[in-house]
Order: sequence, then structure tokens, then C-alpha cells
Amino acid sequence: KMFVDVFTSGIDIFEHQKEFYYWVDKTTYYLQEALFQIYRGNQTGFVTERNLDQNILAMIANVTDAIENIESKTHTLSLNGVDPAQQLREAGVLTDVLNHLEEIYEISVDMYDYYR
Repeated sequence: KMFVDVFTSGIDIFEHQKEFYYWVDKTTYYLQEALFQIYRGNQTGFVTERNLDQNILAMIANVTDAIENIESKTHTLSLNGVDPAQQLREAGVLTDVLNHLEEIYEISVDMYDYYR
């Protein structure tokens, strides 16, 4: 019922600043964990065991694309003590950045699971 209320209210939850910080925190955590799993999954002691396979290389390429998309949306912003989420919203790119963060999170979970 709560989901339906929010959905039909016309409120865009992605416009709220707390959503931005939630996704930044979640995305960076899972990306770090995924990269650690890749590193650990390719090591035998201190020696690299094997090259990354094509599936992981494709996932890394997708993460890189999403990060570059965020950079292209935010490169003109200057913080100057102003809340980053507020600047993103005022520039009209907050929803795009949130979508890219969510994409990075989803790919990171896939990478983590691949080596788990």
C-alpha cells in the first residue's frame, strides 16, 4: 500500500537529496567489495593466477561507462560549500546520476557474485 501511495502521488523520490547519499554510499561500498573479490579470485598467494575472463572484462567496461557518464553530467559543477545533491538537482542531472549510481551498484553485485 505504501509503495502504491508514493507511486500514485507523483512524488519523484529520486529528487530527494538523501537518495543521492544513500546510492553514493551503497555503490562505493559494493564496487570496492566487487573489485576485492576480483583481485582475490585471481590470486594464488602473491602471484596472479590467471587473466580476467571476458565476462568480468565486460562488467568492468560497463562500470567504466557508467562512471564516465556520471563524470560527463557533473564536470561543470563546483562545490563551493553547496550541497552536491542540491547542485545536481538544480543542474537537472540528479536523476541521471542516481540512475548511473544504481547501474554501478547492480554491476558491482554481479561482479562480486561472479567470483564468490
